[in-house]
Amino acid sequence: MVRTRGSGDIDVAECDGLARPCHRRRRDGGLVRVSYRGCHRGCRPVRCANYAVCGVEFVVTSAEPDPALCQRCICFGGGRVLARVDRVVDPCPICLEAAPTQYRLPQCSHHFCGPCAGRVLFRDLPRSGASDSAILSAALDPVLFTGHQTCPMCRATTPQTPWSRHRAVSAAREPGPDEAWAAGVRLIMEECAAGALSV
Repeated sequence: MVRTRGSGDIDVAECDGLARPCHRRRRDGGLVRVSYRGCHRGCRPVRCANYAVCGVEFVVTSAEPDPALCQRCICFGGGRVLARVDRVVDPCPICLEAAPTQYRLPQCSHHFCGPCAGRVLFRDLPRSGASDSAILSAALDPVLFTGHQTCPMCRATTPQTPWSRHRAVSAAREPGPDEAWAAGVRLIMEECAAGALSV
C-alpha cells in the first residue's frame, strides 16, 4: 500500500469517510474501490433496495444494516421500499414493454416497470454519476422537491405536509460521502418545514 503523508502528518491514503473516501463513483454511476486507500471503517458498496427503480449504488459502513435506501429514494421516493408485483402478464402502461416484475408507486395501486417507475418518481433527476451541483439543482424542481409526483394513470399524489416529509427524511440514515448533494436537499427541506410551521 502506498503511504503518503499530507500536511499535519495526516495519512491521505487512509479513508476517513468524508474528505478522503475509499470509493469513487464511475461515470456510469457505479462505485469502484480506490486501490491505494486503506479503510478502517469497513466501507462497502451496496445497491439500494429499490435498485431496479433508481439504479443507485452507494457506500455504507459495516455498522449499517441491509437493505438500505439511497438518498434519492429517501428524499423523493417516499422513503420506503417499493412493493414488487411479480408475474405480471400486462405490459408496463407507459412503455408498453413486457416486464414480469413491476413496482407499485407509493401513492396508488398502479405499477410500472423499474425504469418507468423511476422516471415517474425521480423525474429529471440526473443519474448517480452526475456532479453534486447538477443533482442538487435538479432536485429543487418544484414538483419533485415538494413530493407531488403524480401517477400517470390516475393522477394521484402523495399528500404530505413539508413538516411530515422533513421528519421522515431526517429520521432516515444520514447521507454518505458519495451522496453529498443530499445534505443540501435536507437542509433546504428543513428550512421549508420551519417556514411552513411559522405561517
